[in-house]
Amino acid sequence: MKIGKLTNPELKECVLNIIKRRRHEVKVPSSLAQDCASFEIDDTILISSDPITGAEKQAGALAIKVNANDILAAGGEPVLATLTVLAPPNKNLEDIKEVMMSAEKQAEKYNLEIVGGHTEFTQAVNKIVVSATIIGRTKKHITADSAKAGDSIVITKSIGIEGTAILATDFEEKLKDFLSENELALAKDMSKHISIEKEATIAKKFPINAMHDITEGGIFGAVAEMAEASKVGAVIDVNSIEINPITQKICSVLGVDVYRLISSGSLIISAPNPAPLINELRKNGIQASVVGKFTKDEHIIADFGDRKENLETTSDELFEAIKRCK
Repeated sequence: MKIGKLTNPELKECVLNIIKRRRHEVKVPSSLAQDCASFEIDDTILISSDPITGAEKQAGALAIKVNANDILAAGGEPVLATLTVLAPPNKNLEDIKEVMMSAEKQAEKYNLEIVGGHTEFTQAVNKIVVSATIIGRTKKHITADSAKAGDSIVITKSIGIEGTAILATDFEEKLKDFLSENELALAKDMSKHISIEKEATIAKKFPINAMHDITEGGIFGAVAEMAEASKVGAVIDVNSIEINPITQKICSVLGVDVYRLISSGSLIISAPNPAPLINELRKNGIQASVVGKFTKDEHIIADFGDRKENLETTSDELFEAIKRCK
């Protein structure tokens, strides 16, 4: 494709005709020649922004999901989104349309409106990069830096959900020799479980201190981030962490540390009294368990049973896997 932003007819076909109006807060929506959307919200405003660089397929939906997760983990409701889509010259308009269709489909599930952004073909990238900014609303902002010593570390679902879906999709050919067709299908299907909307909505009704979704750096990175930001320590009982057998199998084949693999879809909740919360989550079909505690000292430790490891934030294993498997 020709380098540069989309022409008006291309923009209409691939972007504007796909996104729909659905929020009463929006006063000026996305349209030709509008560089700014406008909205009115009375509540506390939440803003989150993140790119999708480790996956191409369903990148639009992923961009909406992971940024909406940040809003949800803060106790809020996603309302509006902007999307920037950068594509290399070897991509085409159908690739852009696919990104926007997947983003719009996910936005509809959240009752979220895409109100603007930017789309262009550029030599600055060698694969499609999608960056989203989501604006949300809340009555109370639940922060990730307010964990208290003595709180239990509760996690929902299993770890490595997003990483499993990305690895199974992007390295399907390599994995075919080790996983059955059914296992690969189930792994790719994990992308449907990346949203934390259900558990976050339940958790904010309980007396919790902090929440944080598990993204780059995996469970180890997310707990380390929370502990450092809250100026507390943490001890993780590694053997208590739920891991899907297919996730474990893919990580073994590709040489990936599952505990440091991007895990959007899992939520960390810092809870002084976790039992009622866990019971309610399980009643609603959400697996949840206590995997450790936040502590008074500032040591962040993973206890494997036969050894202990001091933790710190590191780069995600997904990017290491991509480099190794190119």
